[in-house]
Amino acid sequence: MKITKRQLKSIIREAVALQILAEEEERVVFNPEEVDLPVPKKLVKLLDPDITPQKFAQRDAELDESGTPVQHAFACAAFALTYADNDAKAAMKILKLAIGQLPKIIKGMAGAKEEEE
Repeated sequence: MKITKRQLKSIIREAVALQILAEEEERVVFNPEEVDLPVPKKLVKLLDPDITPQKFAQRDAELDESGTPVQHAFACAAFALTYADNDAKAAMKILKLAIGQLPKIIKGMAGAKEEEE
């Protein structure tokens, strides 16, 4: 049996689509609706696992502008949990490492400003 070029392309497209679906099913993300805590609506909307990149950017800008430090911290913790596939110990490690990176990043930013001038 001979496979045509069109059939081969169709088979490849189907295989890629199945692979993408499998990867989406494996992805573990933090879902604020699965937390037994009062979560502000703006955070629930921002952390929606099905949000589009455009909506995320819009809602992130809104939180950046009008959110409280506690809301910002909650969002950072949620993102750490997503990176850690909802593993609390791994998320804590990520956040501790992030805190340790802050002085280095600030120093690097200061150095970059000096080079610009």
